Amino acid sequence: MILNPPLRDELESTVIATPRLRTHTLMHGPANGEAVILVHGNASAARFSEELMVAMPAHYWVIVPDE
Repeated sequence: MILNPPLRDELESTVIATPRLRTHTLMHGPANGEAVILVHGNASAARFSEELMVAMPAHYWVIVPDE
């Protein structure tokens, strides 16, 4: 996925696919860390949480699903 402006280097952009749907997701931190899922509302996107994601303590695996 091409994002404009570019995604912060510290974040991972991925698509989680199941037989029923595909969801774009941003992630930050160690995959074996304590998972924290941030859910946004209104008409915002996962990118709204970028600054919060990189500010979280390093032991968290922060996951933000997109719309």
